[in-house]
Amino acid sequence: MRLFFSRNLLASVFTLAAGLCPLFTGCAGPPKVEIARKCPGKGDVALAVAALADGRERLKPMRASGKCVLKFSDSKGKSHTERLDIQLRTYPPDRIFFTGSTLLGEAVRLGTNSEEFWLMMKPKEISAYWWGRREYAGSSGHPLWLNPDALLEAIGVVKIGVGWTIANRDGLDVLTKRDLSGAVVKKIFVGCCDYRVRRIEYYDADGNADVVVELNDYTDTDDVTAAKRITITSGEGDNPATTDITLASVRVFEPTDAKLKGLFTHPEPKGIKNIFELNENGRFVRQ
Repeated sequence: MRLFFSRNLLASVFTLAAGLCPLFTGCAGPPKVEIARKCPGKGDVALAVAALADGRERLKPMRASGKCVLKFSDSKGKSHTERLDIQLRTYPPDRIFFTGSTLLGEAVRLGTNSEEFWLMMKPKEISAYWWGRREYAGSSGHPLWLNPDALLEAIGVVKIGVGWTIANRDGLDVLTKRDLSGAVVKKIFVGCCDYRVRRIEYYDADGNADVVVELNDYTDTDDVTAAKRITITSGEGDNPATTDITLASVRVFEPTDAKLKGLFTHPEPKGIKNIFELNENGRFVRQ
């Protein structure tokens, strides 16, 4: 199994995240979001940092159910579509639990805690499990799904700081991070009126938006603010991997200590054929 294949699959999930489910488009074009009215932007990175930090601090643990459609191609180029009933639990700032099931049972499980991340895909066309330490994910050359923070950003744990610039366009503040060579690494598009994230783009070494997360249909229910539509697109070309998530029944999550421990601990990969662990160099190694 090629690593590129595994990257597309994980991007499809969060994108949980995020795959967590409008479509990933892999396109660096303008955000697919309409702003009903225009408000002045922050105009200064420090002000944007403060606004995003305020939103992050106000995040509450969340639980939701919903639907998810995964579309991807396997290592032989065959297209697959998985339609899942999903359950999502979040416990900011660093814990997320996502599971997707079909009539045959659980098909996908994804999660992070303060130290680790994991993804388990059970369909026989995949039968794979990826996991590793979050500190190693940051060392990867691909600022994509290998970094579990990308999953958390989809539910509001967005952080910016040194090395970012700000511009304003069509009612959006566009925050851009560049590496030491000046190449774009990441862009975050934020609505100026409510300062909610509408889109996040993660760029590859060739300067392409290799993963795109789109966040729409925000709700304030039960004191929880969340995007009910999350779209993640991974890969370029005519057939990117896509994750389309629609959340429902969004409400505050009040877990017991036992649930906190159980939900946010990586599962044992029983019955999984392909197991990969992320090493300290940011590469998945077959176990």
